[in-house]
Amino acid sequence: MKMKKFINNPENLTPELLEGFAEAHKDLVTLGENRMIINNKLAEADRVTIVTQGGSGHEPAISGFVGEGMVDISVVGDVFAAPGPQACLDAIKLADKGKGVLYIVLNHAGDMLTGNLTMKKCAKEGLNVVKVVTQEDIANAPRSNADDRRGLVGCIPTYKIAGAAAAEGKSLEEVAAIAQRFADNMATLAVAVSGATHPATGSLLADLGEDEMEIGMGQHGEHAIAHFLLKAVHHRKHDDERHDAQGDGSDRNARNKAHETVFATAASTGSRVAQSDGNFKRKSQDVFSRIGLLF
Repeated sequence: MKMKKFINNPENLTPELLEGFAEAHKDLVTLGENRMIINNKLAEADRVTIVTQGGSGHEPAISGFVGEGMVDISVVGDVFAAPGPQACLDAIKLADKGKGVLYIVLNHAGDMLTGNLTMKKCAKEGLNVVKVVTQEDIANAPRSNADDRRGLVGCIPTYKIAGAAAAEGKSLEEVAAIAQRFADNMATLAVAVSGATHPATGSLLADLGEDEMEIGMGQHGEHAIAHFLLKAVHHRKHDDERHDAQGDGSDRNARNKAHETVFATAASTGSRVAQSDGNFKRKSQDVFSRIGLLF
């Protein structure tokens, strides 16, 4: 079933969305050129600054996390489409206050293309920039093949942790190392109970019945790793047990990817990351059992 949306002309969706967002939060952010959402306190920043990018359509991510202690500039593309590298270069120049810029990019094809081209432009201009890529979705690749993992909501705590480190006055190298450490040790797994409708085209991105759910769906409706009937948690557990007893174990193998889930407990700088395999495995078992995933 397609979602109903209250919008004007779909062609103007992104600029109107950003105009409304900036007006609603004008005490915190400003809408700049090239669809930049800018932290109002950027002008007074005497620290490492943070720039990120991404398509619209994922609100409140990513522009909803622009503000004190988090992102300084978010560069926004069309719905589910990355912005261009020139806009990102302009944002990095604007953000740079002499202490360097951390550039956070989510691992999707378009975003990575823009990110790589942006870094080449920055190198040509001699800008002090470090790029950190978030790629934590355990549904579509193992950690050993992290370059094929999607970047999902893990960007949000990465923004906060990097922002806190920058606010403490740490160097660009230190902020980047903290952000990279967290990015390398986090993991996410999506659970979908309905499919989204593209807000600009009206096309259905994923079609789930009223009694269905999917584990591991991507944020744009990408293929999931498992498709189930939606039931109470204790019923879901029993179904999994019967399936594992009768089947080839493929579902259990998929669920076991969740063992990689890291539960991070960060100090203000994000320096304390829970990395004990035993600890996070026990915690992941407890959390995922609540949605009917058995280990």
